[in-house]
Amino acid sequence: MKILFVENSGDAAYQLAEHLTDDGHDVLLAGDVTEAQDFWDDGGIDCLIVDLNMEPTGLGPKESEETQGGLFTGWVWLKYHVFSQNDAMRRRTIVLTAYERDFREKVPSAEKTGVKVISKRSGQGDVYDEIVNFINMLDKTREKQR
Repeated sequence: MKILFVENSGDAAYQLAEHLTDDGHDVLLAGDVTEAQDFWDDGGIDCLIVDLNMEPTGLGPKESEETQGGLFTGWVWLKYHVFSQNDAMRRRTIVLTAYERDFREKVPSAEKTGVKVISKRSGQGDVYDEIVNFINMLDKTREKQR
């Protein structure tokens, strides 16, 4: 499975990317939404793991304003650059956030339908397990569809 992982803090991202690669996945690691957009434009992405909070580089002025100072940068990129092109990708997207309550309160439920939200406030092992379990479920679903 080709996974695009958008995360601006290196250590945790590298560890998880390495683990997923060891499991046989092709992991593309992007440090911001500008890099993520380049990978997305190349196509063939099967799953997205996107950090919610990062610098709003690579977004237009209106989009940057919607990030609320960077808090929702990952979400704004998903909303305008991914889901607007491929709404089915919602069911193959994980949003990582340490601001789950803000996300839940400020982003309408209808917009989040189908997206898996994982809190970074859980223990690191728990977060990894949740991500790996979600990806394994997606992988099994893809195999059944073939």
